[in-house]
Amino acid sequence: MVKDHRTNYETGNGNAVMDGDLNPFINAYLQWELAQKNPD
Repeated sequence: MVKDHRTNYETGNGNAVMDGDLNPFINAYLQWELAQKNPD
C-alpha cells in the first residue's frame, strides 16, 4: 500500500509505484492543488 497523505490518494500496487507509475499520484496532486487555489 502506498499513500499520499496530502491528497488522500492511495494504491495497493506498490510494485507499480516503485517501477515509476506515478501518474495517478501526480494527477491527485494537481487536483488537490487546484482545489486549494479555488475553494468553493
